[in-house]
Amino acid sequence: MGFDIQDYLKNNKIELGSVTKAVGDTPYKGGHNDIRKTNYDVKIKEDGKLDLYTHKTIMTETKLNEASDIEFGELKSEQQKQVQAFEKILGGKHTNLWDGIHGYIVTIKVPNGRERLMSDDLKKLLSLKIRWVEITGQEIYLGF
Repeated sequence: MGFDIQDYLKNNKIELGSVTKAVGDTPYKGGHNDIRKTNYDVKIKEDGKLDLYTHKTIMTETKLNEASDIEFGELKSEQQKQVQAFEKILGGKHTNLWDGIHGYIVTIKVPNGRERLMSDDLKKLLSLKIRWVEITGQEIYLGF
């Protein structure tokens, strides 16, 4: 005889979806309860006791600002020279600059547009410490 799911469910009690956990009664390494790690606001009642059972609500902001616009003059002279070298290699002029969480980003507008970069151009760009390249027709984005 094989496994019978109906017989198993009839003879075994299964509870799904609820977990009861006491808050604030786990001993902290220092020997006291660590109420900082609860999911509840800790409030003091009028009688001086702690109220741990008010659920904490957290508001989060979904907007992530990865980079902000900057002017060419805001770059250090080293980065200004990098941008000028990018322009010379790619044959274009920078239009936008961003200071991002991982470094700088520059947009270089190429008048005739480009679909690909040749190995010589890539070698020159890599020697200038770029992180990535994205080409979209007349605009080339460089992370450095």
